[in-house]
Amino acid sequence: MHASNSNNDRRAFIRTPVATGILLALASPALLAQQSTAIEEIVVTSQKREESMQKVPISIQTLNSQSIAELNLQNFQDYTKMLPTVSTTPGLGSGAGGAGVYMRGIATAGDGQATTSQPSVGMYLDELPITTIQGNLDVHMYDVARVEALAGPQGTLYGASSQAGTIRVITNKPVLGEFSSSVGVEGNIVDSDDTGYVAEGYVNVPVNDNMAIRLVGWSRHDAGYIDNVSTTRVMPGVASTTADDITIDNAAYAKENYNTLDTIGARAALRIDLNDDWTVTPTVMAQKQEGEGSWGDDLSDFVPGNNAVAHFAPEFTNDEWTMVGLTIEGRISNFDIVYSGSYLDRTVDGSFDYTDYAYWYDTIYTTGYYADLHFANTGPRAVPNQFFPTAGTRLAPVPRVNTDDGYTKENHEIRVSTDPDKRVRGLVGLFFQHQYHDFEQHWDVPGLGDIMLMNGGTDPRFQDTVYLNTFDRNDHDRAIFGQVSFDLTDDLELTVGARFFEPQVTVRGFFGFGLGFTPIWSSNGENRCNLVEGDAGWTPLFNGQADYNDAPCLNVDKGISES
Repeated sequence: MHASNSNNDRRAFIRTPVATGILLALASPALLAQQSTAIEEIVVTSQKREESMQKVPISIQTLNSQSIAELNLQNFQDYTKMLPTVSTTPGLGSGAGGAGVYMRGIATAGDGQATTSQPSVGMYLDELPITTIQGNLDVHMYDVARVEALAGPQGTLYGASSQAGTIRVITNKPVLGEFSSSVGVEGNIVDSDDTGYVAEGYVNVPVNDNMAIRLVGWSRHDAGYIDNVSTTRVMPGVASTTADDITIDNAAYAKENYNTLDTIGARAALRIDLNDDWTVTPTVMAQKQEGEGSWGDDLSDFVPGNNAVAHFAPEFTNDEWTMVGLTIEGRISNFDIVYSGSYLDRTVDGSFDYTDYAYWYDTIYTTGYYADLHFANTGPRAVPNQFFPTAGTRLAPVPRVNTDDGYTKENHEIRVSTDPDKRVRGLVGLFFQHQYHDFEQHWDVPGLGDIMLMNGGTDPRFQDTVYLNTFDRNDHDRAIFGQVSFDLTDDLELTVGARFFEPQVTVRGFFGFGLGFTPIWSSNGENRCNLVEGDAGWTPLFNGQADYNDAPCLNVDKGISES
């Protein structure tokens, strides 16, 4: 059982360089000498062929299976802390997946919107790309052979989303003719309070002389350490007196150890040796993460103590995905042939409290979601009395953001390479990828008058929705790539590579406020539903675009195609 007093992570004492240094200092000189004489050769596939890491002429960092076990690395946040060139940003508000990853400080995406560019770091699971706009897949690190981090542009061999680098998680494959199995159980406690566990295991079963299957499963509960403290907050009105103030409380949601995370998943791989030259490996992997609460730490005067927040609405994130893949490896004459293809289906939904935003925004700008507007029908910011459920009443706001995202990702790659041991060697390949992202995000303020909501509050799809983002995004990528390497000497290699690619992106959907808000604070929203922008300005909307999918209408229709 591991116990830690760390406020941030129950395994921080294992992962820190300080702890590692202490362990090395306590080791005996004889042991260190023994370890220094037995340096393990690490075989990597960063250049899409097996070769010794010591001979790879690119910047690469590797965590092998022994390092992963000794450091107790179990998820994305764990192993990226061990890679010096990699940095991350926090993921979704309730802890389940979605963290952004950067290498060498290069960032292109990162705001979580469907209209942004692809991430700058490519993520791979074995041969299969798993990069998505919303953030990485947080694959549980069990029965993993190694992690490879390739810093710097990797565009020739890896293409899209690899201008800053590429990270590859390589799993253990089925082993022919050998039965093996393992089970691991861990219990832990955080701050002598909340408890967690990890249960995981695998079995490798030979079916016959030419076939074996490997089954892996895991279940993990991360204990909470952030408290949602019971408190009240005074939401100031727009008047000069306190008569317009409203006090809200979070008694219904206050809880100790607020931020828990449950992860369950499985992986199955089948290896079939058709003959001495050809091997087929189908795989399927699925994982579900359910996060509750918030991973924040409120440092304001509103919240006493450390590792605490004061939130006023339920918060959660569910991240569920399934991926099926197929790899075919073979040889024709003197050429090695590899095909890899996969299909990924992912759904992410969640809800996040935005009361802090409402408080500070309205305190500074006095827009007054919640107070009786004394200037309601006069002045430059005149608003209709219908702003509130009943004219003249006041509303205590507990706004929240609700998300409901869906992804699919299909990719195919085939490459042909010559003997990697030859002095002159080459590789050529074809790549195709299609990604679809159904992005939906609601800014909800319960209690507002119907006139302020999407579709005037008449559509159950937009109950309480003041501001809406909903887009359908399609990305198509086609590429042909290749490279030739030549050993000038035993220590010097010359490599020439090229990639020709054709990306195409389309985004269709809606963003903006409902009718009641739009004339006051924004030019975007439902007031544009009857108009479309063209060379001659705004003209009547063409037929067939009203009530577009999950939106009141279509007011975004953009795309780009290049080569």
